[in-house]
Amino acid sequence: GGSEVSEQTQLQFLSFNIRYGTADDGANSWPARKKLVADVISEVSPDVLAIQEALDFQLDDLADVLSEYVKVGLHRGGGTKGEFSGLYVHPHRLSIFKSGTMWLSDQPDVIASKGWDAALPRTAIWADLQRPDETRFRVYGTHFDHVGEQARLESARLIRKHADCGLPVIIM
Repeated sequence: GGSEVSEQTQLQFLSFNIRYGTADDGANSWPARKKLVADVISEVSPDVLAIQEALDFQLDDLADVLSEYVKVGLHRGGGTKGEFSGLYVHPHRLSIFKSGTMWLSDQPDVIASKGWDAALPRTAIWADLQRPDETRFRVYGTHFDHVGEQARLESARLIRKHADCGLPVIIM
């Protein structure tokens, strides 16, 4: 018998720093760019979206385009407090079988913990996903600190250690 190639041979990933919505960006402020952000997400239609710097009101503004997706992870202050640098997964294309939030610090389970020389609390959101063909992999959505050099190095080490899970890994 012949072998059939699945129509879903490639996955589409999008990592998108939408810039926090309260920034003093003048002509490029959030109200001026929110439609463009929504249009890009809609046009790419990723299987997995890693979004960075999203405040809760921005996610509300993007609710229509994100309605097909499952939000994975907590904001850096816990719950929906502060910026979200997490994942959106398309549930009709991928199954989520495990996921979590870790703070990029020496106390990764402590909500809003700040690591090393970081200016702000940072997170890595992860999800173990399965394709319809039962292939499994782990994906991370993260956003390293903009100030702390040691924090960036230690964050990478922390994720690398966590990613030693026996699955293929994608870090966004």
